[in-house]
Amino acid sequence: MKAVRLLTQILVCALTVLVTAACDLYAGAPVEGRFERTLSVTGPVELDVRTGSGGIRIESGPVNTVHVVARIRASDWFDDDAARRVKDIEEHPPITQEGQAIRIGPTGADDRYQHVSIGYEITVPESTVVRSSSGSGGQTIRHVRGSISATTGSGGIRIDDTQADVRVTAGSGGIRLTGVRGPVVARAGSGGIIVSLADSAGFELDATAGSGGIATSAHLTSTATNSRHRVHGIVRGGGPRLELSTGSGGILVE
Repeated sequence: MKAVRLLTQILVCALTVLVTAACDLYAGAPVEGRFERTLSVTGPVELDVRTGSGGIRIESGPVNTVHVVARIRASDWFDDDAARRVKDIEEHPPITQEGQAIRIGPTGADDRYQHVSIGYEITVPESTVVRSSSGSGGQTIRHVRGSISATTGSGGIRIDDTQADVRVTAGSGGIRLTGVRGPVVARAGSGGIIVSLADSAGFELDATAGSGGIATSAHLTSTATNSRHRVHGIVRGGGPRLELSTGSGGILVE
């Protein structure tokens, strides 16, 4: 009986290896590409960037340009047309500009983008207003002074050195905000939230953690609620409101 079980296990393992090898052989290597564009601007920019799969990185730069570098990765699983689609995206990237409003990435129902991942690195003027969305992929936004609205279905979000209001949502992934000077609304479905304020500024804290604790290194001078899963109070005389919530994960405010 032991010999029969052993033989069965060997056959199952062998079949698994053969199926995996056959799938890898059929799938082949992914097709990769890139495009790069520089857009001229003359005033405050409104940037809307979206990607279904792929990361987003935004940093401040020269006041008169928006520079975009995109990396494309397409799967040729059951698709012998991936190379043509990647080349077509390189030649006709999903970028539109109307005055100071720039949209990057909305693809609608365009078949070219089926099974395609595009990651973006974007340099914008410091005063830019940012709206960013990624279905699967992390985001980093640094040194942008305009308001920021960022969402991701799966992936972390990090925002550094901001002055205006910030709204972030991560379905699965942590949120890290540093150098915050304005009001914040941050929600994480699964993942922790860390917020570091600039210059030890005062603030109002309203934090809720479904599964995980809440901690702050500052003393709450006026407290409406203070428990393991809910904290609402004033720090250093008050200031911008920090509205933080996580379904699973802790919250730390420094």
